Amino acid sequence: MPVAELRIPPDPVYVGLARLVVALAARQAGVADDRVQDVKIAVDEAVANAIRGQVAFGSSAPIDVTFGATEVGFEVAVRALEGPATPVDPANEPGSHLVDPDLSLT
Repeated sequence: MPVAELRIPPDPVYVGLARLVVALAARQAGVADDRVQDVKIAVDEAVANAIRGQVAFGSSAPIDVTFGATEVGFEVAVRALEGPATPVDPANEPGSHLVDPDLSLT
């Protein structure tokens, strides 16, 4: 499926980087501008959710974003490279009071 791969640390500062890299690849693959905006939103949410999962389980494993043009269209996959060993309460993490669970990490 994908022709490119981006690995980022599970840190919210990298959400924008993933969004921009995938959006650029989508534009270069000929995706229409209005659909590129949809891709950006989807990547933003998927990466933010993957980061939340890694933080919640205390994992520092990178997030893998694979993307590219296929026969069907432009495809993106976001996944954590390591599953959780044991759950950690994110409310006890340093800086957890700064994160609103109802908002994205953009």
